[in-house]
Amino acid sequence: MEILTASDGAIFVQPDGPGTQMVFLGCHQIEGIDEPLGDYTISYCADVSKNKKWVTVSEVISPSGVINLSISEDVTSALSYLTEIKCPFPLYVVFSNSGRRDIFENGIVTFIVNVKKVTNRTIDNVVLIESDERVMQTLSLASVPPIIEAVDIVIENINTNGTTPINDIVFY
Repeated sequence: MEILTASDGAIFVQPDGPGTQMVFLGCHQIEGIDEPLGDYTISYCADVSKNKKWVTVSEVISPSGVINLSISEDVTSALSYLTEIKCPFPLYVVFSNSGRRDIFENGIVTFIVNVKKVTNRTIDNVVLIESDERVMQTLSLASVPPIIEAVDIVIENINTNGTTPINDIVFY
């Protein structure tokens, strides 16, 4: 078991959806991912047989909520992949302890988030009188649960030398 650090991480997106080209987002950061797992509420009533005792009369379990994360990037002369994506897309946070970080297959632990919408954009350090700070933008992303955690993803191409025609489709 290895303890991973933030510098072991890399971010990938598939702007055109699953099964399409991966894009490595270098010089981006995600400070945290918030995944509400649902609330649990108990209602009590006084126990009539004992003083200062309570009995559970109901339990309410609510569904998990929207996953929220923010990704920060430099504002550059090129358009950001993230601001141009208009459809839902998968985002991968890949941790690798060896090899190049921009190669998805080097990951040993991957968190997969199915981003539905960019919900907010904040641009920082826009104009400063006595400073030369980097102009940064932070995008808030909303995702449906759950966060998928995968270990040692293996990507392979399977090639076949022939095909067999399908003659019948049978339903049971």
